[in-house]
Amino acid sequence: MSSCCISQGIENGQATFVLVGRFEGADAWDLVSRLNAEPRVEVVLDFSRVDEFVDYSIAVLASALLGLAEKRVHLRGIRTHQLRMLHYFGVEPSDLLRPLPGAAAETPRSEVFGREVT
Repeated sequence: MSSCCISQGIENGQATFVLVGRFEGADAWDLVSRLNAEPRVEVVLDFSRVDEFVDYSIAVLASALLGLAEKRVHLRGIRTHQLRMLHYFGVEPSDLLRPLPGAAAETPRSEVFGREVT
């Protein structure tokens, strides 16, 4: 049984996935399935309520993020260690906000990490 709850909804026109609890491998696979089925281009992954990450879940997530070329993914509340792991697996969070065809504005850097950058 999973110890992470994933809720999804729409926030400001973006598909938003809020994760709560311990993020394990099975939860990552569930999130990947939901991301692949999501029709919206703008997606927010909110990890601010995750109290523990299993490293394997970040590996699964990294693989999925590399394959989501048609989506702009905003990572909210992710921690430094997980950002470092994503980097090791070839995922640069700023690259997830790549311009899409027909998109005019670039997302500010502060949204990449889910906190203000000074």
